[in-house]
Amino acid sequence: MPSISITEGYTFTNWGPLTTTFTAPASCATATGNYQIGLNTTFPVFDYEVQCSTAGYGDCIPSGTISPTTTANDDPTIIYSQAYLSPGLYCPSGWATKGIAVRDADKSLSSSGILSPSTTATMPTFVPQWQNPATLLMDLLDPSETLVMCCPDSMTADLAYGCYSTVSGYKITEGHVRVLPATDIGISTKTIIVGGSTSTQLNNIITDVQPISVTSRTFSPSEASRLVAVSILPMLSLVHHQSDLPTATSSKTASPTSSASRVAPNANAWLGGFLAMYLVALSASVIFQY
Repeated sequence: MPSISITEGYTFTNWGPLTTTFTAPASCATATGNYQIGLNTTFPVFDYEVQCSTAGYGDCIPSGTISPTTTANDDPTIIYSQAYLSPGLYCPSGWATKGIAVRDADKSLSSSGILSPSTTATMPTFVPQWQNPATLLMDLLDPSETLVMCCPDSMTADLAYGCYSTVSGYKITEGHVRVLPATDIGISTKTIIVGGSTSTQLNNIITDVQPISVTSRTFSPSEASRLVAVSILPMLSLVHHQSDLPTATSSKTASPTSSASRVAPNANAWLGGFLAMYLVALSASVIFQY
């Protein structure tokens, strides 16, 4: 893949290599800046954040050669800016594979886990949806390239939220939401083929740049009793070419041309990072989760 790729309006930027195993500082285990809040009966829907003043995850995730800003960006077009790490060979310490996609030399694409067709397939709907950056990045793979997505061992992977786990004992008193004005959102149509049938998919797009606003709410004791706090980290993805692999491993995996035969050997060793920003539709507005 080139260092910058554009598709469907999204820009995917290579933040640089990750060729050693990243280990997060011990302080990341108790950091609360990435906590979100939602109803304890509707996982995974987390509408509120513990704080909205800063963005990013500091030293808790690898950032390649880029130093991401820690200031929250109020420009709605920021959702179109996505990142990956390449060549990326190792998932951070304590993280596990959640999905993998391989583009073989013959250009065929095979995927598994959270990137499997049953998870990422776009179905016809009359309700406009946001494009899935993970699916778009997977489609951008060049021949002999692999994309692997991963989360911490203790977290659940979700394409809409990233990696999350419940936080026990956290006292919930207030929450904050970043809201995208409804006037910023338009609708586009896209022709898709599902099961051999051609259909029209409705997609949300940004059509204006009214700034994102922040709304705060204090929860009553009865409201707080129905809420739960979760710790959120972005699902990480690495992209590597077959030629990026260490010589010993490359010699073992270079000969097969079938995606299925290559996915299994690489699944536990070559992992990576997808720094995604996701949206959740709420009435006439959109709440920014990150």
